[in-house]
Amino acid sequence: MAKTIANAYVQILPSAQGFKSNLSNAIKGDVATSGAESGASFGASMVSKLKAVVVAAGIGKVFKEAINEGSSLEQSLDGIETLFKDSSEKMKKYAKEAFNTVGLSSNAYMQQVTSFSASLLQDLEGDTSTAADVANRAMIDMSDNANKMGTEMVSIQNAYQGFAKQNYTMLDNLKLGYGGTKTEMRRLVADASKMTDIQKELNVTVEEGSLGFGNIINAISVMQKSLGIAGTTSLEAAKTVTGSMSAMKASLQNVLGEIAIGGDFQTPLNQLLETTRTFLENNFVPMVGRIFESLPAALPKVGEGLIDIGSMLFKNISGSADSMVKGAKDLIVSLTKGIKDNAPEVARMAGELIQGLIDSIIEAAPEVLDAGIDLG
Repeated sequence: MAKTIANAYVQILPSAQGFKSNLSNAIKGDVATSGAESGASFGASMVSKLKAVVVAAGIGKVFKEAINEGSSLEQSLDGIETLFKDSSEKMKKYAKEAFNTVGLSSNAYMQQVTSFSASLLQDLEGDTSTAADVANRAMIDMSDNANKMGTEMVSIQNAYQGFAKQNYTMLDNLKLGYGGTKTEMRRLVADASKMTDIQKELNVTVEEGSLGFGNIINAISVMQKSLGIAGTTSLEAAKTVTGSMSAMKASLQNVLGEIAIGGDFQTPLNQLLETTRTFLENNFVPMVGRIFESLPAALPKVGEGLIDIGSMLFKNISGSADSMVKGAKDLIVSLTKGIKDNAPEVARMAGELIQGLIDSIIEAAPEVLDAGIDLG
């Protein structure tokens, strides 16, 4: 029995060793190497698949935007706290409402406020609470002006930053009827100082002759109220596609920023849901509906218009047919006469052209023959 087992072992061992060799070769080497390589291959495959999922879901883009918004928001909050000190919470509250009042995210709102608030605080002798109220009104005035007058927001922001530095050259950017000079700014302030009823309504005072930055902001507020510009941003955020979209985008930025800094994002998330509902239910969907409702009535009129245009073109072409024929005839006559009058020169040029063609054919003949042989 033992001998039988021994003989069987001797016969099986080479086969088993061959199997091991083949298995090792099949998975690229010994067990340790194969494990490492297989693991690396599996890992790379998983990473590739996860990357595809992340890209498809837009997670990477959202993550990047959240990081950017969060880091920028931290800087903006630091700037507000530095400038407004005890009144910084009031300013932050205004910033959180900016998605609706100004159509900007909290971060964008605070960035703009910090660009001119140092001059405002200096003009108001460090009264941070009043400065917060005036700065917020200035931001609302800027947005209202952009929405009502169609001026780009950046142009209006640049104008206010100029006013903070006693530079009035961009006053005409506001389209209030005043030119870009110091004299025109004085005239605006003087006109606004006489509108006492509006001053009382806005709870502001405009001092005639003062070109202090705070007084200028008050004067612009009064003037825009008198012209029916005030309040248009909040109105558009509720009733227009563009305004409601701006509010929705600003709310989304607020959510991303709060998530990135670990803040309370529930409130901006609720605002995002509300602004999205306003955009879709109150503005976008009704607009699409009106388009589809109007199409059945509009298409026949469009068709009639196209028929009228075609008829007009046909009449014009028909009326011009004689002129076109005469013009073509005159052109042929002129060409014929020109050739006849210049016959010697034309003949010489024709000869040179023919000779040139012959020379080119002779020069290229060897290559043509070789190509023919290759094709054959």
